[in-house]
Amino acid sequence: MTARDHGFTLIEVLVSLAIFSLAIVGLNRAATLAVSGASTLQLKTHAGFVADNAVVLSRIGPIARELGVERNAIESGGIGFDVTIETVATELADFLEIRVRVTQQGSDRVLIERRAFRNEALWVVAMPEGEAEDRP
Repeated sequence: MTARDHGFTLIEVLVSLAIFSLAIVGLNRAATLAVSGASTLQLKTHAGFVADNAVVLSRIGPIARELGVERNAIESGGIGFDVTIETVATELADFLEIRVRVTQQGSDRVLIERRAFRNEALWVVAMPEGEAEDRP
């Protein structure tokens, strides 16, 4: 028996430790990215709910006679969001475009955007006679 038959040399152990360390660092990075991606997805999901609610409320609420921008602060799932609702005239009469942008409070990064349309004439026609004036 020679000295080589009794175990690993110091260089073999160091090389295997270096390879093992690189593998662990790669796995750690992958886990960190997975957790970060999950938290970003959760944030965007809440922002999507907020944006969808803002679109629905803009479409069913009182008819906006003035075009412009409205800003609101909303909390969803314990997260604060800034919502910007912009009402824009289109080429068609009585047809408005609603643009909704949602950012996290304290950040300028837009998390989600929604675009919808509203026809003022259809809303008035759909109302039973005499109720259009009562609408707030």
